Amino acid sequence: MTVKERLLLAACRRLTDEGLGGLQARAVAADIGLSTSALYTHFGSMPGLIAAVSDRVFGDFAAALAAPGQTDDPVADLLAMGLAFRTFAVTRPNDYALLFTQQVVPGRPGARVDFRTPGVAGGSDAARAAFGVLVTTVQRLVDSDRVGDADATTVATQFWAAIHGFVSLELTGHLDPVTDLGVFASLFVTQLIGLGDDPERVGASLTRAVARVPAGVMVRPRTA
Repeated sequence: MTVKERLLLAACRRLTDEGLGGLQARAVAADIGLSTSALYTHFGSMPGLIAAVSDRVFGDFAAALAAPGQTDDPVADLLAMGLAFRTFAVTRPNDYALLFTQQVVPGRPGARVDFRTPGVAGGSDAARAAFGVLVTTVQRLVDSDRVGDADATTVATQFWAAIHGFVSLELTGHLDPVTDLGVFASLFVTQLIGLGDDPERVGASLTRAVARVPAGVMVRPRTA
């Protein structure tokens, strides 16, 4: 493993364990027995290292979104992806905070949608790839017989905003992780019905989606 990769992994571990405050040049370098000069040699600056960490975490996030896979039910696939989104956020809150609640590298935000150019998201390549996983699933939904005509990027952004809003409230203690999952489900159900899907079919798809998510990650344990 190269020195650069070792530094990146050390920084990723610090982010996961301690949050953004743990990303200190001296501490990251010391974790692998090097001086800070090695960090600046390979990443140029702390913002450079943080940008690399962000890209790595966005890659993990994209993999988490894709993990439920595809079936012949695009609605169930979208719902399962939403549950995977939430699971990533509540099991890796410090990583999620770096991606979506802090602009740590000025001028280099994460996934930023440009509605002036349909289908385009700005930001880093890794952020665009993560958003693209959601857009691809929504496009399958739009191409099915389940909903009316809609722009996949717009609909994906609506879902993205709804999920982020819910998990942000949950992570900051404003929602109960046990009782409020019904609210989470209703975000999808309401929007899908608004797009033209049949309520009974949405309910059946929701049941199939929940069955694809391991029971142990449906509810986030309370912290002391």
